[in-house]
Amino acid sequence: MEARVKRQHILPEDPAKLEEYRTRFFSHVDVKGDDDCWLWNFTINPNTGYGCFTGPAGTITAHRIAYALTHGTNDLGMYILHSEKCISRACCNPSHLRAGTASENSKQAFAQGTLKLPAVKLNKEQVLDIVLLYAAGAKQPDIAKQFNISQSQVSQIVTGLHWQDVTGVKYQRKRYNKPREVQNAA
Repeated sequence: MEARVKRQHILPEDPAKLEEYRTRFFSHVDVKGDDDCWLWNFTINPNTGYGCFTGPAGTITAHRIAYALTHGTNDLGMYILHSEKCISRACCNPSHLRAGTASENSKQAFAQGTLKLPAVKLNKEQVLDIVLLYAAGAKQPDIAKQFNISQSQVSQIVTGLHWQDVTGVKYQRKRYNKPREVQNAA
């Protein structure tokens, strides 16, 4: 028997409740001209800057609900992106919103400067030095202290999990064998 994944819906399915929900939602949006940003003036998530609103699926970002209400979609499985000309996360103008992929979302966030990448502590030369030191017999904790990084970062470099393009080390995932008792029982 196949397990079915129950999709949560953003909007109420009952037409009467949907209209009440739409009215309640847009009472918190500063609706202006077609090309202007329609700013959300209710709850804003302090960590993300996106507006929040509660509905059948729990608390959802306001721009996602605005898209669903105006484009007729009721699916939580897609990304809703702001247009390139719109830089406000609080904007709920449907003409500033579009459906997109995770990849498009990341590329757009990076281009707009809203995606923060982790700071890189090492350069290519240092990574190669780490590999050479390890190959010469140096211990990972000692290498970590020398470069002011964690031992796990050294491990990820020398095993090829990170910086493969620099080191040329190909990462191979360890596969553990099942204990004999489990093999015999199967």
